[in-house]
Amino acid sequence: AEVLWHIKQHTKLIAWLNPVPSERWQGSTAQFIAHLVPMYPLDPHGLNQAIAQIR
Repeated sequence: AEVLWHIKQHTKLIAWLNPVPSERWQGSTAQFIAHLVPMYPLDPHGLNQAIAQIR
């Protein structure tokens, strides 16, 4: 979490692409990270969403 905080001090353009399927994020560290930065699944749709987020 500290690393993400430092990154966010330098840019507002941040998105996390997670290779773990989104169904498995609940109750994991992915759920915690998703509260800190926008998180998307690492698939074509998620990549498009992440690009749209940082534009």
